[in-house]
Amino acid sequence: MTVQAVTQAGLLGRYYNNLTMSGVPDLQRSEMVNFTWRAGSPGAGVNADNFSVRWSGQIIPTRSGNYTFRTQSDDGVRLYVNGVLRINNWTDHTLTTNTSASINLTAGTKYNIVMEFYEKGGDATARLQWRVPGTTSYVVIPSAQLSNNGN
Repeated sequence: MTVQAVTQAGLLGRYYNNLTMSGVPDLQRSEMVNFTWRAGSPGAGVNADNFSVRWSGQIIPTRSGNYTFRTQSDDGVRLYVNGVLRINNWTDHTLTTNTSASINLTAGTKYNIVMEFYEKGGDATARLQWRVPGTTSYVVIPSAQLSNNGN
């Protein structure tokens, strides 16, 4: 019997009740990364503080050219594109914006992406944005341009 992976829109978010993304996830769902939880929990079974998330999947740009990625986070964040660390602010901090160097992407090509985040205490925000070639503003990467196979 052949089993095929089902592709879903959004990145696969795995939520852990620890700061190290270790063990079995306490929550798993497909989503785009655009969250302001403040002092609340990100979902059923997940702590309001002292949790971590790893979002993984692929991005599929619709336009070729130079992209810049941006994260907004409270607390720590790391962003990998095709296995290369592009943003690294793995520290406790208030709401902070981090920007990557420009990356050339080809329309219709899938690129692996991983965003790691932890929340130690207080308010929590996690957001993943990009600036598309030919534009001047950053937007949250739409779920239609994100995919994962649920693994």
